[in-house]
Amino acid sequence: MKKCPRPSAFHFPTPASSDQEALGAAIKEAMGMLDSAQKPVVIADVELIRFKLQKTFAGFLDNTGYPYATMMLGKSVPSEHHPQFIGQATFTY
Repeated sequence: MKKCPRPSAFHFPTPASSDQEALGAAIKEAMGMLDSAQKPVVIADVELIRFKLQKTFAGFLDNTGYPYATMMLGKSVPSEHHPQFIGQATFTY
């Protein structure tokens, strides 16, 4: 019986860098849309956890004062006791 070789450590690929110009343009456009909205609401989801952006998102909420809702997988991002939390968004198709 032939033995299987012991697996080596997995090396995560280096993340691709962002196009800073395109990122800046996207942020500027999004902020313009939020600033011109009559009743802006931000929706938070699991990507905030995946990319470790919970503190950044909380700072964004504190700086803007925008209310936010979460999707099912984004519950507790940040705490549902946050003063700007308005509930869980549910979409029906």
